[in-house]
Amino acid sequence: MERFWLQEVSDGVCPGVYEVPKDFAIELHELDCTDSTNALLLEMACGGAPIGTVVWAHRQEEGRGRLGRSFSSPVGGVYISMLVPSPSDPKDIGFALTAKAGVAVKRAIRDVCGVECGIKWVNDIVLDGLKVCGILAQMVAREGGNVVVVGIGVNYATPLSCFGEDLRGIVGSLYDMDESDAKDVPPMRSFVMSLVANLYGLVCGRECDVVGFTTCGTNSDAASGGATNGKSCAKWLCEYKGSSTILGNEVKIIQAGAVVGEGRAVLIDDDCHLHVLCDDGHETVLSTGEVSVRKRGLK
Repeated sequence: MERFWLQEVSDGVCPGVYEVPKDFAIELHELDCTDSTNALLLEMACGGAPIGTVVWAHRQEEGRGRLGRSFSSPVGGVYISMLVPSPSDPKDIGFALTAKAGVAVKRAIRDVCGVECGIKWVNDIVLDGLKVCGILAQMVAREGGNVVVVGIGVNYATPLSCFGEDLRGIVGSLYDMDESDAKDVPPMRSFVMSLVANLYGLVCGRECDVVGFTTCGTNSDAASGGATNGKSCAKWLCEYKGSSTILGNEVKIIQAGAVVGEGRAVLIDDDCHLHVLCDDGHETVLSTGEVSVRKRGLK
């Protein structure tokens, strides 16, 4: 286990971006392999592990994703779980907190790898249309205040040949080691440190006024305009909206594995809910479930 101060990490990898508590300590547990970093940290949290505890594994044998799905976790990925304070409103765990986690991942990828990724609602990180990261947040009720385990799995330097046929054309890797040269891949630890600094900076600190952000896609104006209702928009929230890969696209609404509606994604509001103008003319606001982009010409 390694222990260090968040301020030192933040100043080292993203100077001037966040104001963080000076006495906030990070405890990093690095493992070669575990069943699930989230499961392990959930157990540690129940045993009293402090906020700031991080579990990083190079491989998972029983990784889990949203909606109870398995999460393929071969060697070459970054599998990390972090213990953070619970939002005052538990509903924010599934939206604001995981949206911040998505922005943290996007920033770490941009800063370390020099690559701009998009965010597919709610919190899938995508590159060239392929998913390169999944996020799962789970609350732990304990005496003295609830906490949340935020699990993040990134296909960092994962050979695409490691994935089964059922995932081909769906998942990608920041560096496909079937084709990339190892010397071109930034050190994995540098990425982990950036990810830790960005997530804890967003959740436990605050953004400095000098922070900039890059939007991607063609819907940044619609995403960052109408959703704010004239109010100022936090930088991370503007970045989250501006990074959306689905705004303006025709989508299918999926609940419990079944398509329950179709329409056009028109807005992400300040609560990170998705507004869809359905084909029958009514607007629905999604706070659960998922969406997929509808291929043009297909119903």
